[in-house]
Amino acid sequence: MIKLLAIDDNKNNLLALKALLEDLLDNCIVLTAQSAIEGIEMAKKNNPDTIILDVIMPELDGFQTCKILKSDKATESIPVILLTALMTDTNSKIKGLEAGAEAFIAKPIDTSELIAQTRAMIRIKQAEDKLRIKKQDLEHKVINQAKKLDDTDRDYKNILENIGEGIGKLDEKNNFTYINARGAEIFGYPKQTLLKEKLKNILSKDMYKTVMQQTSMTKPGKSAKFYIKTITKKGVEKTLFVTAMPEFDNEGNYLGASGIFRDVTKVLRDEKLLSKQFELAKISSATNNIKLIAKALLEFAIDAEDLDSGGVYMRDKMNRKFKLVTSMGISDDFLKAVSSFDFSKIQQQMSERKDMFYCMFNDLPLYKEIKVNEGLKAVGIVPITHNDSSIAILIVASHKFEEISEDTKQSVNYLTAQLNSAFKRIIVEQENIANIAKYKSLVEGTKDAILTIRKGIITDCNQALCIMLGYKSKSAFIGKSPLNFTTNEIIGGINPTKKGIEAIEETLKNNFYEFEWILKKSNGELFWVEARLSLFSTGNQRFISVILRDLSIQKEREEEIRKFKTITDEAHYGCAMTNLEGQLIYLNKAFADMHSYKIESLLNKNIKILQGNSPNSNLNELINQLREKEYLESTEVWNSTKDGKQFPALLNGMLIKDENNTPSYISYTIIDISELKQYELDIREALSKAEESDKLKAAFLASISHELRTPLNAVIGFSQLLSSDLEDEEVDLYSSLIYESGLHLKEIVDDIFYFTMVKSGQEKLNLSKINPSLLIAEVHKLALDIKDNSKKEDINVKLELPEEKPFLISDNLKIIHVFKQLIRNAIKFTKKGEIKIGFKAENKDSIIFFVKDTGIGIPEEKIDIIFEFFRQAYDALSRQYEGTGMGLALTKKLLEMLNGEIWVESQVNTGSSFYFKIPLKPDNNEEVNYQ
Repeated sequence: MIKLLAIDDNKNNLLALKALLEDLLDNCIVLTAQSAIEGIEMAKKNNPDTIILDVIMPELDGFQTCKILKSDKATESIPVILLTALMTDTNSKIKGLEAGAEAFIAKPIDTSELIAQTRAMIRIKQAEDKLRIKKQDLEHKVINQAKKLDDTDRDYKNILENIGEGIGKLDEKNNFTYINARGAEIFGYPKQTLLKEKLKNILSKDMYKTVMQQTSMTKPGKSAKFYIKTITKKGVEKTLFVTAMPEFDNEGNYLGASGIFRDVTKVLRDEKLLSKQFELAKISSATNNIKLIAKALLEFAIDAEDLDSGGVYMRDKMNRKFKLVTSMGISDDFLKAVSSFDFSKIQQQMSERKDMFYCMFNDLPLYKEIKVNEGLKAVGIVPITHNDSSIAILIVASHKFEEISEDTKQSVNYLTAQLNSAFKRIIVEQENIANIAKYKSLVEGTKDAILTIRKGIITDCNQALCIMLGYKSKSAFIGKSPLNFTTNEIIGGINPTKKGIEAIEETLKNNFYEFEWILKKSNGELFWVEARLSLFSTGNQRFISVILRDLSIQKEREEEIRKFKTITDEAHYGCAMTNLEGQLIYLNKAFADMHSYKIESLLNKNIKILQGNSPNSNLNELINQLREKEYLESTEVWNSTKDGKQFPALLNGMLIKDENNTPSYISYTIIDISELKQYELDIREALSKAEESDKLKAAFLASISHELRTPLNAVIGFSQLLSSDLEDEEVDLYSSLIYESGLHLKEIVDDIFYFTMVKSGQEKLNLSKINPSLLIAEVHKLALDIKDNSKKEDINVKLELPEEKPFLISDNLKIIHVFKQLIRNAIKFTKKGEIKIGFKAENKDSIIFFVKDTGIGIPEEKIDIIFEFFRQAYDALSRQYEGTGMGLALTKKLLEMLNGEIWVESQVNTGSSFYFKIPLKPDNNEEVNYQ
């Protein structure tokens, strides 16, 4: 069972990939993971034959995921194919190869290329697994058999002589004292001959030195493992893997050695071929450059002992001749002579031969002459075909060997076959460039969004789709399902995702489908489009072409009409429309009911019949104003019902013009405010009672305050009458200090008292209409007084006022108290510099005041605690900066009463900026006092 793992954060892509691979690959199961972390864990658990990994994923992208897989011993040998829409991005390709990926496949995915690459990766993985298992089995077998030698002498000779590995023993002079039949066969000498020879006479000088170095570094009881090369008696070069076990006496003198050696020449050659296939797969997947691919193919092909030169030729589609793309190891004269030749003369020979690798130059006199002049002893050719026609040829040659070995031929054939899909893909792409250019010029020239879909995946789109959905690049769409750009949210009783699936199914059945659909922009905004789907085929592949037209404006108009109908027919306030003479041409039921009429009774009547007899009834004058100003906003009028009852109302009006900007109609909305008027009367009465209650509270608080201040005033007054024994200057100094201390103590007592009132909930709001400019002027004077009392002359107080100065309804004194606390802190913590006071209108609902200083600033770790009661930013500096720790906490409490908020931005040694935001109007549900 072939096991594959597909990792992609898009579920639809995974389903499509799973269905495709399991359908086209026999005995295959595809595991899927929607995140890199999940995929890594599944790879460790299931050991798949190949991992197909999408590059663009959240959290960990494909490159990072690949690097993690290749750095883990449990997954490092699993081939990784990267799926990417960034095929033309060289940096991305390099990044993927450096991460350890074996292959790239570009989106949209070519099925044949995907299957070919996957099969190649599976073969490579299976071959590696077999080699690894075989190597482990052989090592275990040798070790186990060697161990048995120590347990019994009975089967000693039988085991040694029949084991598949060479085994030998040397004496202290490195003469062979024993070698089994397989060992003699590996060295290529008769057994009896080896038993009479020294090891240094069998090996080259360098290889003998290697053996001596390896054994000399081996501790007693341990073995040394290493590779050596040897040449048999017949001149055949072999690579041996040796496990040497030297023997020493108790004094450490060398007594000889035992060794197990295995001929790994073929294994290494196969591993080298696998490595070449890996590298070639990476290069062919990462580029469309024919020359780079051809160069890589040639380098790998002639990296054989019996090859040293060659060239790659590509067929020119215009003149059908083959031209040289790249070459190595061949002279310029040779290249000039065969730089372009007609391959048709030997085409038939190639098609009749089963062995694709063969020597052909001897069949043609011209090439025979060139071959001799160049000094080539063996020349071979391998064709690369597409649709039974050769599209490229690989020529390899040797200046040393008369004959190219079968192993080399097989290796070159493997490499060439592996590149067939890459060459085919490039040829097809080149042939389609002109058609694609024509298609794109038509597609990109329209304002409608156009995309193509194959097997539920977007394969191409125009720039208009990017503009429509708010994406910068087409890569946001290529390789993804169109259903990714809609929503599962039920809208108007329709599920857009299910509707999209239904549209694709209907198109596949009936070749065409048209419907209205909902898409989602990159910013999450949903909008309507008209979608027209058409089915078309290219070769044996079916595509769906989709044309999308934005219906936003049309839907907006429909929505405006629907809203107008809702407003006019179902609204609980009156709506009406007249011509310029005031004749009612439309009114809703609420308008008629408000005046105790039926709709049909008022139609075609002049709106002036609704004007009351009250002195406040000025409807005629208002209509004249509306014609001049073109609008009327929240104007109070007194209208009359059918039975003559007068009632107050708020009237809004607008002059409506036609397409030529000519006045045509006047629209009205009217609200009966009778209940509101009564509510205002009730409020005034309640306000009067509240003010009386407030006076009582104020008197109570004044009494308490007086009781607290009396002893302080006595201290301040009597402290000025100091002993006459003191010098005058001392009396003045001490008096001033006592006086200032008394004032400061009084200020603290005031703050504590105010804090108690606010904390206990006894402090109430006194709202009034406030001009923020006048408020800031008052605050500015307060700041100057605080500055003068602080005797800090190096501080400048500045104002920052905006052009727009909206009025607000709030508690003036509490805002001033907040400013007072913030200004005190600003002056206290600023040695010199400036303090800025001001405000700015944030929006129509609130205003932001601020106090900025250039003082010592607040440490970042203390910002979260300074608004807590009895907490200060600089506890350690309390002797330098006095304070109770209640100021900022009290400001926060006051602002909460005002439905406001406060925050600070600060940097140590740079300064602090305190901001507090207050709504322009109070919460209607809040219990407040009005002034």
